[in-house]
Amino acid sequence: MSREAAERLIRATFAGTRYLGRMLEVLDTSQVRVNAAQSTLVVFEAVAGAAEVVKVHVVLGTQAEEVLAPLYDARLIVCEVPDDEPWRHVSAILLSAGFHEEGRVEDFVADGVALRLLIRRR
Repeated sequence: MSREAAERLIRATFAGTRYLGRMLEVLDTSQVRVNAAQSTLVVFEAVAGAAEVVKVHVVLGTQAEEVLAPLYDARLIVCEVPDDEPWRHVSAILLSAGFHEEGRVEDFVADGVALRLLIRRR
């Protein structure tokens, strides 16, 4: 999947939401890497100063295991996910891939919208 195709998938998923601008910013950050397979993508980066820690910004699509698998060598994979649409699909993908919720901050994203901290440990 090209960067342009990744952007199209992000635009389609987050169109009309408060999250679109931030997801496009993240995609354009030079430290961010994109793994993709057909219509599935994961946008992630290493966490500076933390050995073998990866932060996943977003994972979309149906072949999540294929795009997440290269990250599994990391000691710790972290994803901060709003407890809000359209993030419910992202949360479901991560939970089915062995992530679990280790933290939650109520009203962090907005009033009534919590931030979930989903983690996968090696």
